[in-house]
Amino acid sequence: MSIQDTISHERIRNQMKNKIVGILLSFCFPGAGHMYAGQIMKGVIILVTFTLCVITSFLIVPGLIAMILWGWAMYSVNNLVIEHNDRLLANELENQKSI
Repeated sequence: MSIQDTISHERIRNQMKNKIVGILLSFCFPGAGHMYAGQIMKGVIILVTFTLCVITSFLIVPGLIAMILWGWAMYSVNNLVIEHNDRLLANELENQKSI
């Protein structure tokens, strides 16, 4: 394994996202995991919607929506991180084939 291969491998590892970090961020602050995965606007919309639902949760329906949104955000960020990592590896394979 050459030094160039090692550098390339470490560069890819540094760009990959961790699923557990994304899920934990979404668990603590719904939308933060989406921001971590690179979808900033989607994360902000989820965070604002969740916050508004929590503030108005005394009306019951927004509370239910907040719980559903919270669970969906954790599931969704897991898929986003997997897609990001797969896309990153596919791009690297294409670059290696062209060399």
